Amino acid sequence: MLAIDIRPKKFAEVVGQKTIIKGLQTFIRNKTIPNVIMFVGNSGIGKNTLGDLMSMIINCDNPKEENGFIEPCGCCSACKDIISRHFQRDCHVYSGNELTVEKLKELEEILMYSASIDEHTIIQINEAQLCGNLPRLLEILEGNHSNVYWILTSTDKAKFTNTFSKTNKGQQQNAFRSRLAFYNLQPIPTNEIKDFLFGYLSKIDPDEKIPDIFLDEGLQVIAENSKNNLRQAINDFATAINSEAYTADDVRNLLGYEDEQKEYEYVYLLAKKDRKALQYIAQLDDVEGFFVYAWKIISNIALREITEIPEKEEWKEKSALAVINTHNLEALFNVFNNTWKMNNGYFNSNTFIAELYEYYKGSASESKIVVGQPVRKLPIGNSNAPVLKKKIIRPQGE
Repeated sequence: MLAIDIRPKKFAEVVGQKTIIKGLQTFIRNKTIPNVIMFVGNSGIGKNTLGDLMSMIINCDNPKEENGFIEPCGCCSACKDIISRHFQRDCHVYSGNELTVEKLKELEEILMYSASIDEHTIIQINEAQLCGNLPRLLEILEGNHSNVYWILTSTDKAKFTNTFSKTNKGQQQNAFRSRLAFYNLQPIPTNEIKDFLFGYLSKIDPDEKIPDIFLDEGLQVIAENSKNNLRQAINDFATAINSEAYTADDVRNLLGYEDEQKEYEYVYLLAKKDRKALQYIAQLDDVEGFFVYAWKIISNIALREITEIPEKEEWKEKSALAVINTHNLEALFNVFNNTWKMNNGYFNSNTFIAELYEYYKGSASESKIVVGQPVRKLPIGNSNAPVLKKKIIRPQGE
């Protein structure tokens, strides 16, 4: 995959995480690298990349100063071993779910052997939260092995909390957290992902053969749909380029993206009580899918109105303000909320349409659930069974 092929081999090449890299560089420069480091964050934002770079710099034969960074040389046997993913020297890589009793014993044997070699021993554990015996792993980590460096990654921040807890499990988590240098990686902003893709495109297309519309539309769509995951964005970028999908529509169709702007537009039409929104819903095969996505948008806009914190993306901010300015946001929110409540946590298209009918006729604000009033439960296995009977009288001529 392209994301693996172009994984950064220098700290300066890492996208985002500037504060974390600054802290790591201070440790490297002062030769005070912690023996246990943990990187926590969502997928595709640089945890394993930073782990590899730290593993390289620890045993690098010829680290070099470059543009204000101390970088691994990338040429010595220690660096090449990690870049090639062979791990045949003194870097040992495990996944958390591999750390069975037998593997933990293997780790202890490696640590015993580490005292007799000149180079540092590095233990990388990816997805550390999957380890089934964290207390035992903690005991091993606490061993006095000054020649050993541990680099752990995890997508589960809560697993390594440092909050106060009286439970044994909570105390174990706190103990684990207190024995390592903890770095919480931040999601990569959409604009930084787009800038990275643009920079990479200029390298692979110096003759500018790829149409400009890909710069205007394709890159933006890929960045927006990456969900702050740079790895996904890079791989989707490669798929689009190889398939010659350059326009926004081509990219969405190829990669199965939802047209987020289109969904915001239909939410706006609902807020305006425009019949075009109902015509769109009537043609949908997956009304529930629209319901779930539209409710998410409406909830985000409601939070935007309450907090008054502008959306980061300009088009989202404009869309949110347009919906808010219709002065129907609360009533529309009730439509979705009531649909959910009336079905006791199940979606029912009949109820949804009935709620929309009342909303369009101007009485949706009166359609509220009374606290304490019994709610009829939708029969399991029949998502479209009628829940509440509502007589809909069609005006003559319609």
